Order: sequence, then structure tokens, then C-alpha cells
Amino acid sequence: MWSTVPVQVIKIMFAGCLMVWLFTVASCAMLGYGTTVMVNSLANSEAAKKIARKARERELQEHNDRDNRAASYHTRDDYYEEYMDK
Repeated sequence: MWSTVPVQVIKIMFAGCLMVWLFTVASCAMLGYGTTVMVNSLANSEAAKKIARKARERELQEHNDRDNRAASYHTRDDYYEEYMDK
């Protein structure tokens, strides 16, 4: 059966499969590049900078609040040492 298929048909089928594969790889590469460009542009936008600044401010505020709570925590022994022994 295969002996009746001309070699030219096999070459055309191979070339067609190769072209489909190349187009698939190229489209994936373009999608990846487009995604990279979009993410970079969003990361460098003013809104992203505002969000990052607010997040840093919130994190610093939480850190300061946590330190203030830890510094203001006194045990009963601390109270007696500071106020009753004088």
C-alpha cells in the first residue's frame, strides 16, 4: 500500500506538520512575550507603585504597633519594681 503513495505526498504532509508545529511554537512565544510586556507595564504603573507604597506603610504600621504592644506589656513584677519599691 505504501509503495503506491508518491514520495511527493509524504513530503507535503511532513512540511504541513512542520509548519503547524512552527506556528504553534511561534504563537506560544508571542503569548509569552506579550504576557511579559503586560506584566512589566503593570508593575511599573502608578497604581502598582501606590499599592506597593500602601502595603509598605501598612506593614511598617503593623510592625510599630506590635513593637509598641510588646514595649507596653508589663507584668506584676515590673509594676512593683517601678512603682512600689520607691
